[in-house]
Amino acid sequence: MDKMKRHLVWWGAGILVAVAAIAWWMLRPAGIPEGFAASNGRIEATEVDIATKIAGRIDTILVSEGQFVRQGEVLAKMDTRVLQEQRLEAIAQIKEAESAVAAARALLEQRQSEMRAAQSVVKQREAELDSVSKRHVRSRSLSQRGAVSVQQLDDDRAAAESARAALETAKAQVSAAKAAIEAARTSIIQAQTRV
Repeated sequence: MDKMKRHLVWWGAGILVAVAAIAWWMLRPAGIPEGFAASNGRIEATEVDIATKIAGRIDTILVSEGQFVRQGEVLAKMDTRVLQEQRLEAIAQIKEAESAVAAARALLEQRQSEMRAAQSVVKQREAELDSVSKRHVRSRSLSQRGAVSVQQLDDDRAAAESARAALETAKAQVSAAKAAIEAARTSIIQAQTRV
């Protein structure tokens, strides 16, 4: 009987082990999904230093330290108030420069108009000088024959000299107008470089 008890104990132990193995097999956790592998190991992260193209303050940080990120992902947002102010200031400076160009062009047109007027005055003074010079020549010729008084001859000579001086003044005004036009053109070029 002793032998039989031993056999029963061994059979019972074997059946118990078999039942335990089947229970473990049936109740074990689900396996790893297809396409995944399970193993022991260690993954090291790659640290990357980041920098912005322009200096400034960070307004919002959108990721946490140690968080995985992908290339192109927004990590932080900058405070752009200073940049916006600088942009608005630059726009104002451009508008100011454009206004300066417009003013310089208007001045150029004014100077060109003044030059045309001065050229007209020169033509008028030339005609007056021609007329007065002819009268003076006639007066001199008539004075030699005694047909015109010396006073009339002096008056005609003074009128001719006065007309010559007026013509020279008008020519000087044309030269000044040309210089003013060149200055206005230079102002336009300078104003355009600021735009």
